[in-house]
Amino acid sequence: MKSARIRSIASVLGSGKISSEEVASLTGSPADFRRERLGIDSIRVATESETPATMGVQAVEKLLQNNPLVSRDSINFLIFVTQNPDYLLPTTACLVQNKAKLPNNILAYDVNLGCSGYVLALAQAKALIASGMAKRGIIVTSDVYNRVIDRTNRNTFGLFGDAAAATLIEECDPEFGLGEFFYGSEGAGSDALIVRRGGSAHPQKNGSREDFLHMDGKAVYKFVITVLPPAINAFLDKQHITMANIDHWFFHQANKHMNGELCRILNIPTEKAFFDILDVGNTVSATIPIALERAQNNRIINGKRIVLCGFGVGLSWGGCSYNLQNETL
Repeated sequence: MKSARIRSIASVLGSGKISSEEVASLTGSPADFRRERLGIDSIRVATESETPATMGVQAVEKLLQNNPLVSRDSINFLIFVTQNPDYLLPTTACLVQNKAKLPNNILAYDVNLGCSGYVLALAQAKALIASGMAKRGIIVTSDVYNRVIDRTNRNTFGLFGDAAAATLIEECDPEFGLGEFFYGSEGAGSDALIVRRGGSAHPQKNGSREDFLHMDGKAVYKFVITVLPPAINAFLDKQHITMANIDHWFFHQANKHMNGELCRILNIPTEKAFFDILDVGNTVSATIPIALERAQNNRIINGKRIVLCGFGVGLSWGGCSYNLQNETL
């Protein structure tokens, strides 16, 4: 049985940019606090003409340009992760398949999950490949949260950045690539991160505060530091892996304080946990692949085993191990 590996990652950022000073002028949230506490100096924002689909297509084109030996006809599936689809229907993955000129005999579908969506998509990609249903595919993570953020709300504005990332997945020998996975969902906490209107239950009311993202930061923080550490420890114990066996950690890039607390509780050395959102913000489903791409570009990834872990809206979480094969991803 084959496993699956990440061959390459390519990302694109929203064309607009908003500085901490601009956020401070609109919300009163101090710029210094944002840099020091949250690790964010500026965010990238999609322009009016940029959507999850258009940014996703750009990421796919960049990915294929970076891998000239990979033909479009060799792509067997496209998994599109977003919580801000271009339309309620059709599926955004189908729009991207067409615009990126991918074959029409591929499996193309959306995953409606935010900050843990990348890990879930990796699990699905591995399952498709391990089952023999596919040999190569692309995962696109693309969110434009600033479409549903109130620019006067200091709890949400200036935290999230708009971006897309395309990840090329292909088969590999079972002892390498994506390893074991763990997941979890706690729907009882769904009100902590929610856009209350816009779906079938509550249609959108233009101008209503409920059209925008509501975030209970304290509840999300409590969820992360309460649920994640025991889940991660149980995951490692099940595989008979110790913290010392992990060379690098790639958590969802939420904010500096939250990720720092996770590392403190888990006794993960700072140098082993990659964190870099200073100039982009929390890009939701794209944070982990962008972090991997940046770490690769900076020649940070080495060793034998890394762990990826996403957490957030849902509330949900998920993670996996990854075994390197003479590669830096």
